[in-house]
Amino acid sequence: MIDKIKSSINEISSFDSNSLEEIESFRIKFLGKKGIINKYFVEFKNIDNKQKKEVGLILNKLKNVAQQKVDDLILKLSKERLTYWANIRASFDSQLSKLLLEGLGGIKDFKIFNKEDFFKKKFSNLNIEKS
Repeated sequence: MIDKIKSSINEISSFDSNSLEEIESFRIKFLGKKGIINKYFVEFKNIDNKQKKEVGLILNKLKNVAQQKVDDLILKLSKERLTYWANIRASFDSQLSKLLLEGLGGIKDFKIFNKEDFFKKKFSNLNIEKS
């Protein structure tokens, strides 16, 4: 049984994925109610008392390694997605700032250089022509 548990630890350690679905199926395979680890705990009840301490330590290590692996993969995937959306948000924020500053710059040109009458005449002529 110890060899099977160590083999499972190696399998867990070597697993890597960028898919939430694969991570979830991995979690169910090892940590689910009908998962591999629970089956080991059921078998653990039938082990000789002399081996229980050693097997119990390795079994607890297996459970901790599996939970840590799932947590790490979900954290990695979350960081990637957050970084992606943060970059998109930063892009839109910079575009918004640029447009806002251009608009405020235009208002400044109207007010400081006294161009209001010039633009009022231009736009009123356009309105008359369209009518």
